[in-house]
Amino acid sequence: MRNKIHHKRKLGLNYRKISSSSSGPPKKEKFFVHNESYKHRYAKLVLSQWLSSPEGFKDLDLPKEQCRGDGIFEEYPLVNLSKKYGHKCDDRVLAFNFPTSDGRCEFYSEVMKNVAPTFEKCVAYKEFPIAILDVACISNGVVVAGFEVKHRSKVTPEKKKKLMESFGHLKLPIYEISADKILNHVRKPDMLLHLCKRVF
Repeated sequence: MRNKIHHKRKLGLNYRKISSSSSGPPKKEKFFVHNESYKHRYAKLVLSQWLSSPEGFKDLDLPKEQCRGDGIFEEYPLVNLSKKYGHKCDDRVLAFNFPTSDGRCEFYSEVMKNVAPTFEKCVAYKEFPIAILDVACISNGVVVAGFEVKHRSKVTPEKKKKLMESFGHLKLPIYEISADKILNHVRKPDMLLHLCKRVF
């Protein structure tokens, strides 16, 4: 359990350990719950709504949805599948709805309902996430853009290094945007990228 939680922290997920009982003798069993501020959570939600808007942005040309399981996702795991599927990857980062002949899409069926797979679900399929994107844009079974929402801290050097090593040579722009810059708006802006910093 300790190693799994440590790995999740490396991916950018924040967890806190809590006791199973607040009174009486202490119990051995402990568990972890997701520890995310309302500000960060709501900024991700607003950004997702902006990206899902049919009006789009003047400075960001996202491909239209092409197949089931495409769309805008929060907390989307990034998995490097270049060794597993070889030529199918080319210069792209395959999403969980990318059609394969081994039943992978069926295993990750929740993406058809616009729900990203959990870390545990990926591990159960022996696919180990390199990182978790705050918001991901999926089109035609491919991750076409990613966003990291900055609240208390920037994308860590460790996370950036992992992203660069696994995906830096592929067509996957990843941007960092401040939660304040999102939540200070009273309506969706016409342009987005001037609010962002390109991670790579």
